[in-house]
Amino acid sequence: YENVKYLPGIELPQNLQAEPSAVAAVKGANILVFVLPHKFLPKLLDSLQGAILPDAVAVSLIKGYLEVNREDATLRTGTQTISEKLGINCAVLNGANVASDVAHDQFAEATLGCAEEEQALVLSRLFNAPQFSVRTSPDVLGVELFGGLKNVVALAAGFCD
Repeated sequence: YENVKYLPGIELPQNLQAEPSAVAAVKGANILVFVLPHKFLPKLLDSLQGAILPDAVAVSLIKGYLEVNREDATLRTGTQTISEKLGINCAVLNGANVASDVAHDQFAEATLGCAEEEQALVLSRLFNAPQFSVRTSPDVLGVELFGGLKNVVALAAGFCD
């Protein structure tokens, strides 16, 4: 398999299978990893209602998602939205990484924000690799918000340069 649009020339592992049905893809899954453009999140979550195992945990790699509720003047992040809509814990994995660099085994680091210590241990073991170092923090919201803030800082640095 190859993702010719976003990762041309990178062969995906043989144990990775494409599944067009989100409901079929999550059937029996204990860990759900959300990696999609933020504009598709609400529709996806609606389609997954009732299909998730009650003890499953989600991990969001979505950047820049904020749901605005104008009626009560509140904002919800992607992890908060996933957690509330699916009724499961949601962690976040964030870092200054570029997908093509990670795919080419360039060393990268990320922070896993996960409120539950046992889940953080399992997830960090899952994501850690020789070329991908994962540190954990119990501050899900902080990791998620600073993941977006780093882009603002990078732009500001570029303007100053």
